[in-house]
Amino acid sequence: MKYMKNTILLLGSISIVLCVNMTKAQNNNLLIFTSPLVKVTECRGNFDTLNCKNWNLNQDDVLKIFPEMEQVEAEEQYALCYTYPCYYTFDVKYKGKEYKAILNSGSYLQLFNKKEELYFIIRKENNRFLVPCDCCE
Repeated sequence: MKYMKNTILLLGSISIVLCVNMTKAQNNNLLIFTSPLVKVTECRGNFDTLNCKNWNLNQDDVLKIFPEMEQVEAEEQYALCYTYPCYYTFDVKYKGKEYKAILNSGSYLQLFNKKEELYFIIRKENNRFLVPCDCCE
């Protein structure tokens, strides 16, 4: 019986260690804001202007959206996603690196710095965006 208690305790501490390590790994894939969101709207017509005025996000929205996004190559993002004249700019840390970010109402996010560019899209309908990235498939 004494041996069994030690085994259970040992297994319990291994579980805790594994959970802590997984949490650290998961946090590495999250966006960490290093500046506030700034909304940019370029007037290009009545339809775009009206839709852009009604499109509003905050940092919590972005944090909820990001796990739903799929990382793609630049060509795929440009081919699938509409670019609307309304977007948010902000700075983030992602996987330990600092990036400038553009989140467009056409369902895509671009992260970029002097060394690389990363592209993320949402292919399905999402009420946080004006349209999904499903153009021309």
